[in-house]
Amino acid sequence: MLQSKLQEIYSRGAHPWNKNIGFARLFACVAVVLLHTSARTIYLYGSVDSWKWELGNLINGSVRWCVPMFVLISGALAFRSPILDAQKFFGDRVARVFLPLFFWTVAYFIWRKYILHEVLNPVIIWNDLFAGQPYYHLYFLFLIAGLYIFSPVLSPAVESASDKIAVQSCFTILAFAALALALGTWSPNVLTLFVPYLGYYFLGPFLAKVASPAPMRLVFLYGFASFLTAFFTSALVRYLGSVGGSALYFYKYFSPTTVIQCVALFIFINSIKIKFISSRRLYSLGELTLGIYLIHPMILESLRMLWASRFPFVLDPVIDIPVTATLTVAISAAAVLVLKKVPFLRTVV
Repeated sequence: MLQSKLQEIYSRGAHPWNKNIGFARLFACVAVVLLHTSARTIYLYGSVDSWKWELGNLINGSVRWCVPMFVLISGALAFRSPILDAQKFFGDRVARVFLPLFFWTVAYFIWRKYILHEVLNPVIIWNDLFAGQPYYHLYFLFLIAGLYIFSPVLSPAVESASDKIAVQSCFTILAFAALALALGTWSPNVLTLFVPYLGYYFLGPFLAKVASPAPMRLVFLYGFASFLTAFFTSALVRYLGSVGGSALYFYKYFSPTTVIQCVALFIFINSIKIKFISSRRLYSLGELTLGIYLIHPMILESLRMLWASRFPFVLDPVIDIPVTATLTVAISAAAVLVLKKVPFLRTVV
């Protein structure tokens, strides 16, 4: 069954699923968990030792590429062949996006009310839905849904545009997004969340064709961009005296350093030969990534509650970040494997 599925995928279009794309998706999933785990340390500025905060800042600044990477991958796969039948394109993706979106939106409102004991009313629920954030990570499903809706319109441009013009257009879109964030004028809602991500989405199929003859230079470029992200974030936080707002500009998914991180890593992963894991195993692990992304905040926060009540020493950032991130990935993956065995629930992970 799995072998036939792989053969079906390999037979599609010019930019099919392959080991490199599969590895990029898995790598990005782990990075998302690490980003959310290390975020606690960032907001403890002034409450933890300076070197521990800087460690958390360096880790968090090094994984800012994770969500843009998912968008690049989505674009590479969506445009792997011309979209000639919009109805079929939407049909293939409705269950994959909208069922998880509905299920997890309800699940996280329940989580907020009965586990986190938030006060919820119809106005709060409506505002959060309109903002596309019933929970802090679910915006991704809203923006992907928006990108999918416009994919049939974008497909002819992907097919006809020259690589040079397409890449220039993508980076222009990303530059405008970075400028809007710098000026503080971008206030997205559920209908517009996807707009700035069009640059990454449209860029995906073109970057999927790129293989660098010197991939280690890309590692250096990624490392330098990560250092700059952490350095400038540290400087801004210390200058402004607080965390949040403009102090975290370089953490944004459209900051210049994040764009460099993401593009460099994507081309690097696309350029290397992945021999340490089979296509079959990688595909199987890749099938867990959406579920891990969706469920991991519940696991992460449950672990933090456990640490606070029973093992407070684990909340030290030096212990918390590696231990909690590792356990969150492992437990989330196990939970997704269980959910995939339940007839209805397998469609939401």
